[in-house]
This record gives sequence, C-alpha cells and structure tokens, in this order.
Amino acid sequence: MTDIPTIEQLISKNLATAHTDRMRADVYNKIAEQFYDSQPLYAIELSEKARELSQEEAYTAGEAFSYRNCGAGCFVLSRYSEAVSYLQNG
Repeated sequence: MTDIPTIEQLISKNLATAHTDRMRADVYNKIAEQFYDSQPLYAIELSEKARELSQEEAYTAGEAFSYRNCGAGCFVLSRYSEAVSYLQNG
C-alpha cells in the first residue's frame, strides 16, 4: 500500500523549492486548484495566501488564479453570490 501525502506535506515539499514569493503563490494556487472540489474551505484559505503574495509582487496572473480558485471553492460550498464576486475580480 502506498502512502498518500497530506495537503500539508504537498505544500511543504513544494514550498521548499519555491525561492520567490511568485513561486510560492504558484504553489498555493496549484494545490488549491487540486482540492477546491474536495476541501473547498482549505482551498480558499490557500488561494487567499496566494493572492496576498501575488499582490505584494504585482503578479497579476497569480492574483487572477487565486480569485478563480476562491470562486470555485465558494461555488462548491453553494455560496454563489460570493463565487460570482470572486470570479468577476479575477
């Protein structure tokens, strides 16, 4: 039987090789994208971290990706008006 890594292990492993805030934002966004349908609250939390890093770096693509992930997570949670708001910002 193979051990399946936890989200925290995935984050730690990937952040270890992310040398800039832009790269860290990408890590948070990519992991959030993988989990927004199964763990939407956690995905939103990761996406918000990505958005903060992206805004500090003026990294518009990372910021847009984070809004998209937050919108998807809110949609899964049936928070439709919040989802629309995130998607319009991204």
